[in-house]
Formats: sequence, C-alpha cells, structure tokens
Amino acid sequence: MKFDSFAIQILRKMYFYGYIGGKHTSVDNLQKSFPKHERGNVKGAVQVLIKASPSSNQS
Repeated sequence: MKFDSFAIQILRKMYFYGYIGGKHTSVDNLQKSFPKHERGNVKGAVQVLIKASPSSNQS
C-alpha cells in the first residue's frame, strides 16, 4: 500500500513522540502541527492509516 505525504508525516510524528506502541493520542492532536487549510487532508490520511493498521483488522 502506498501512503501519501500526509500519512508519512503523521507516522513520523507518532514515532518521534512515542505514540506507536506506547501511548494513545487523539486525531485532533495529530492535526495541530499542520496548517489549518490542510487539516482535512490530515484527517483523511489518519482514517487511511487506521484502516491499514493490523490492529484494526482484529475483531
């Protein structure tokens, strides 16, 4: 699966702050580091990442 630049930036931010594997964070907090006019794209990228997540496939 190929991710867009927003998804890659989100993953970098989550890895840098230790959110992957250790903590949880709100989608609203992930959007804060992006310009306001791009926050809709960020929210869409987060939804794509959630769907691609291995833990989202578990019932």
